[in-house]
Amino acid sequence: SWMDMVFKWLGFNDNILNFISKIRSTWKTRLEVKSGNTIIRSRIILFKKGFLQGDAWSPVGFCFGEIPMGILLEETKGYLMGKPGERDLKLTHNLFIDDLKTYQPDHKTQQIVNEILIRSSEDTGAHYGAKKCAEAVYIRGKLIKSEGLELGIERIKGMGPEDIYKFLGFEQGEGILKTVMMDRLVTEMTSRIEVLTTQELNDRNLMKAINTRAIPV
Repeated sequence: SWMDMVFKWLGFNDNILNFISKIRSTWKTRLEVKSGNTIIRSRIILFKKGFLQGDAWSPVGFCFGEIPMGILLEETKGYLMGKPGERDLKLTHNLFIDDLKTYQPDHKTQQIVNEILIRSSEDTGAHYGAKKCAEAVYIRGKLIKSEGLELGIERIKGMGPEDIYKFLGFEQGEGILKTVMMDRLVTEMTSRIEVLTTQELNDRNLMKAINTRAIPV
């Protein structure tokens, strides 16, 4: 599989590779449907490829599998940053597990990057759905309406000045939209605190619960 090839390429010890192969063969689940007091369970479903969601190894293994794609993106033209006349810092992409943002100087180059992503995803099996993607075009620091990009047989929508997208959970458009983000955080924190105050906890345990469940939002 792709994962095995990547792990070998990274130089994983044979004992580790054998262990990973054995634990993958044990990954299984079953589906349950509840209707009143009745519970209907499916037969055992074995995982033949990919990762078992919720397993501690899965996000780590997935990230290892994305390394070759990151190397391909690093070799693209990218966007040069810095002072005028001193723009020698190249930024090609941000990647955190399955959240990906790419940077290119023009529409044509970005389209080439999309083709690279399609080819690499055919190997990894980590397909990027066009419905969750968007193209943002900035000219002199301002977000303008874009045409969108092709992603295989699908098309990525183009964003306009009023549009918002999320990256790593933060609303962004023309920069990080701090007002929108703060409103969402306050709403979520308030909701969690209201739930905790209905649990009939004493003052000490209530403060511990708030610090654990509400503040980390």
